[in-house]
Amino acid sequence: MQNENNNFIPKYFAAANSYNGFISFFDSIFKPEDFAMIYILKGGPGTGKSSLMKNVSGYFHNQNYLVEEIYCSSDPKSLDAVIVEKENKKIAIIDGTAPHEKDARIPMAFDKIINLADNLNQDVLLYQRSEIISLAKQKSNAYQTAYFYLSAAGKFDSFIRECYNHNFNKN
Repeated sequence: MQNENNNFIPKYFAAANSYNGFISFFDSIFKPEDFAMIYILKGGPGTGKSSLMKNVSGYFHNQNYLVEEIYCSSDPKSLDAVIVEKENKKIAIIDGTAPHEKDARIPMAFDKIINLADNLNQDVLLYQRSEIISLAKQKSNAYQTAYFYLSAAGKFDSFIRECYNHNFNKN
């Protein structure tokens, strides 16, 4: 089915960071039986997973395919997945790295792993090693801080609901 309204691309989140931890709907959205092929992108931050998906989305959208974009819950500027459909056949390209780690279920029959890190210049990365390690630690600390506050917000929400239910006259 072609995109009748070439100006519209559905955009949504398929995961969330919550006070109960990370919640993902990837398994229910990306069932192998619903897709002709699922391409799973691997590689660390900065390897081009989201950029590749944005380029694929733009290209197929301009060719009048139906396109859906699924955004990253922790970085809404990044894509976690793109779905392209034509004539009731769908393919998906998804970010298979943490936190929604994904591996091939039936390689090449339903899904295929593409490791974008295989194309990186190792000499440049080794030269920047200490900075990369420092940034990774900063990112990890930021996530720990965020989950601390999300957990506190969840406890506060539970306490307020308990107070409300305890003191509310249901009659």
